[in-house]
Amino acid sequence: MPLIFTLARNLLLTVILEGIPVALIFRRWREIRCCILVNVMTNPALNFLVLVLCGPLALPYWPVTAVLEVSAVAAEAWGYRSVCENLSRARAVLLSAGLNALSFGVGLLFSR
Repeated sequence: MPLIFTLARNLLLTVILEGIPVALIFRRWREIRCCILVNVMTNPALNFLVLVLCGPLALPYWPVTAVLEVSAVAAEAWGYRSVCENLSRARAVLLSAGLNALSFGVGLLFSR
């Protein structure tokens, strides 16, 4: 499958998997749009870097993925915190970490 389709598929699945809980938690379009935007910001870059670093450069998958996922959680938490007025920093990090754990876990199931 061409790289662009792989990245687009991964982004679409992530937006759906993370968007549903955000819609159920917040029930407002503003937060749903924020979920989409933070994932557009982080997901393609993360997936591209994993493919490059663990493919041609042959770096170990789990350490690379852990560093990139932590970076994505931080960036997305900042995005959620910027949009959701009543969301504390700690709750933004928890929300981001939980959503990323969900989409990462489902991604692992699909990759097998």
